[in-house]
Amino acid sequence: MTRQTSITALEWISKPLAWLAMSLVVVLIGALAFEVVSRRLFNTPTLWAQDIATMANGVIFVTSGAFVLRAQAHIRIDFLASLFPPWVRSFIDMLFFALALFPVLCVIGFASANEAYEAWASNRVDWVSPWKPLMWPYLAGIALGIWVLALQALIEAVRFALDMADALIPPKESIGGLRASHPTPLT
Repeated sequence: MTRQTSITALEWISKPLAWLAMSLVVVLIGALAFEVVSRRLFNTPTLWAQDIATMANGVIFVTSGAFVLRAQAHIRIDFLASLFPPWVRSFIDMLFFALALFPVLCVIGFASANEAYEAWASNRVDWVSPWKPLMWPYLAGIALGIWVLALQALIEAVRFALDMADALIPPKESIGGLRASHPTPLT
């Protein structure tokens, strides 16, 4: 199994979460459209539409993070890093992903998973809302998105380490010129 195949095998979960985020966009639009029609045409506002939209929006934001990172579709300000050779850029990126982003996401992931568990165990509801929905599905979606983003950050750190190694020690042509390049979106 090649290095790229191993990395791609670990990244399989970001695609289903991206599809979850896309399907939640439909839920978000549907809830808000129902609220508008119900409020404007029938003068009967719903108790639940705003809560569904808010929760869907939060889960969309977090669950799409891993896919955006995998596809390299995030905003990147690298005017200074572009002055360095490729192996130095890969080294800086590897350090950032491995020593800063991954540990921070793990801390947030543990906290959010604990919060979701406590909400599930106590049947916590949103007391601010008149609908009072259960909070654990929302919090579990947030925790799942953060943990998958942490996994993707670790994968990116490994990918940058491999890119750095390839830049310093070019692969032999007899091996087939293996590279740890980033995949294209939705592949």
